[in-house]
Amino acid sequence: MLVTAILRLVMRVVNATAYANQLRAERVLNAHLARAGNKLD
Repeated sequence: MLVTAILRLVMRVVNATAYANQLRAERVLNAHLARAGNKLD
């Protein structure tokens, strides 16, 4: 029971970290694409 709760907590932290990393990556990519688009104009 305790092990299951710990595993669930770990998975939640891992998922939250992965989600935050994905958001940051998308923001960086969007900023980069915006800069590239401005150069093309």
